[in-house]
Amino acid sequence: MLQVGKVARSSSLLRVLREVGVAGERPATPEAAREFRQALEELGTTYVKLGQLLSSRPDLMPDVYIEELTRLVDEVPPVPFSDLEPVIRRSIGESAFASIDPEPLAAASIAQIHRALMTDGREVVVKVRRPGVLEQAKVDLDLLRSTADFLERRSGKAQILQVSALGEEVEQHLLGELDFTEEANNTELVGRMFADHPDLVVPQVIHPHVTEDVLVLEHIEGKRVGPDHGLDEERAAHLAREFFRAYRSRRRGCITPTPTAEMSSSPPTGASHSSTSASSGGSTRTRGCRSPSCCSPSRRTAATTSRP
Repeated sequence: MLQVGKVARSSSLLRVLREVGVAGERPATPEAAREFRQALEELGTTYVKLGQLLSSRPDLMPDVYIEELTRLVDEVPPVPFSDLEPVIRRSIGESAFASIDPEPLAAASIAQIHRALMTDGREVVVKVRRPGVLEQAKVDLDLLRSTADFLERRSGKAQILQVSALGEEVEQHLLGELDFTEEANNTELVGRMFADHPDLVVPQVIHPHVTEDVLVLEHIEGKRVGPDHGLDEERAAHLAREFFRAYRSRRRGCITPTPTAEMSSSPPTGASHSSTSASSGGSTRTRGCRSPSCCSPSRRTAATTSRP
């Protein structure tokens, strides 16, 4: 059965490579781009990550594809909370919680987020990795790696496009996203970046409740920043300047999250905050950092109430 699954996903991978231009050609039309995005979403975690990376590669993808890939959505039906309870129990136990809401705040292919109340009265969110997602990602990454290597040995075009390097990039980003200890490190790094900016708020990581597959964070109400954010133009511009000023101030020589629109949300107070979602994106490493207090493994963070 596993072999059948590999064959099916191999066929899907060849379709992806065809769109990239490694295997065969296809006209770059809006319809083809939309079908490509939808196929990536149907294939799940690994392929959504591949699409996210391709969206920043105009050397590989036509403009119409780049635009369509910015609409990638990683949304899946939630798994029953009963499937996640054993993960929570095994990883961090349940004694710290007075209650956990079985209805998820958000659900994506990597994880689900549930609101919870701790026994000390703190309101938190619990991010739980979906059972089986790590194993499926490893199967997909192995297939991606072997196919990319095969093509580079036999195709000059594949060598020029460096499809093996693209596969390695997908693997690095995805395995980082599947390890929530990296997300916890990154959240605390962002908190240090924003420490001198009172209008920028980062939720607290609730130690010691951090493992590879469960992460507990302070809950902050808010909504994802978008065109209808509700802030007046001057306030919105001020928050945007503060956000990127804080980012740039720590960017040189450190591992920091790649800033994107999904990093921010606006709580009712009109401040801006950055926290976590059920799935996240990539990070950027710069040269020259030697300080462990400055740098840590990184992932993009997004709003607690944003799409997972």
